[in-house]
Amino acid sequence: GQRGVSKQLLNDTQVRTAFQQMRCGAVPQTMRADIRGSWHGGSCASPPYGPAPRDHTWPGWQGWVMRSYCAVHVDVGYLLASAATYVTGSSLRRGVTVDYPTLIARLVEQAEGDSDLPLLRVNWYDSGARPGGMPDFQQEEIGFLPRVKLRLGRLSYSGDQKGVDIRIGLDLAIQGRNRVADVVYLVSGDDDLTEAVEEAQSHGVQVVLLAVPDQRGRP
Repeated sequence: GQRGVSKQLLNDTQVRTAFQQMRCGAVPQTMRADIRGSWHGGSCASPPYGPAPRDHTWPGWQGWVMRSYCAVHVDVGYLLASAATYVTGSSLRRGVTVDYPTLIARLVEQAEGDSDLPLLRVNWYDSGARPGGMPDFQQEEIGFLPRVKLRLGRLSYSGDQKGVDIRIGLDLAIQGRNRVADVVYLVSGDDDLTEAVEEAQSHGVQVVLLAVPDQRGRP
């Protein structure tokens, strides 16, 4: 697994309306992230150095305001396969019915409540269901949800997803380097993302791994 990553289980109760007979949802409160954020506004070329005061303003630097966000990165293939396994014993995602708006709303509620930060966006990583990695009708509807960014790979001829992991890894590394969010909630079970997680952490981003529990309640 990823080294130095806070790991939490998705709780049984909060998303029961999102999956029929499927459970995953809010996590317990954890240590709050350090508020560092990004700077905007003002007439000066750059903000001052050093830790920010509690009110997020600097005396003598009028116009500078600090913004901090959380973000959610969802590996949809992992989430649905793991949840289907939890419910039905099979990883086939077509074996479950999903209320996507409710599911995403619960993930947002979870991230904002745990981090005490507003959401920047949900990055929704999946394979395009149509040829060439194009979205189907359901994926297009998800992409129209507020603060949701559809990030699609493609399906190979054998049915394997291609390009999804690399999109997640690149987004973690680039967004970590640019500090677009202070806390990233990663819904994934892919060890190949370890290096990307470590890159984001090296730039001061807190990464929290969200896992669907197995039938014994383990991640």
